[in-house]
Amino acid sequence: MMLCTETIEVESRVENDSELWKLLDRILQVYLNRIDKTGIGKLNRLARNGFAEIHEIGYELSPDNSKIELIEGLTLSSLGKYRLAHSKIGPRAEGSPLVIINWRNTNYIVDGTHRINTWVSTNYGGTFTAIRITPKR
Repeated sequence: MMLCTETIEVESRVENDSELWKLLDRILQVYLNRIDKTGIGKLNRLARNGFAEIHEIGYELSPDNSKIELIEGLTLSSLGKYRLAHSKIGPRAEGSPLVIINWRNTNYIVDGTHRINTWVSTNYGGTFTAIRITPKR
């Protein structure tokens, strides 16, 4: 398994949705392999493989059919109800935003599960940033 500790931080205010989609693509390109051609392709594959419920969406997430938002100042408790793909912990890209898909009022952590598991196990009290994608229904 590839260990990636590259951090991609939100350097300045993201001005519009197009810039936020580009940032999301850049974050997920760190993990590209021979299957994925783009970061957004990786997003869709991770979502499909990690969470059976996301198959219900029935289409690939993209700027045309999904709302995207940058959320700053989140805490574990403010994230609310969320689902993780696994229970592994370990150092990862600490400063990069989490990547979340919100489907039927549940937040599915697509990128950042290692970090959240580590934060839960150490009772982390800090804040973090996330990019949340919500499919339009």
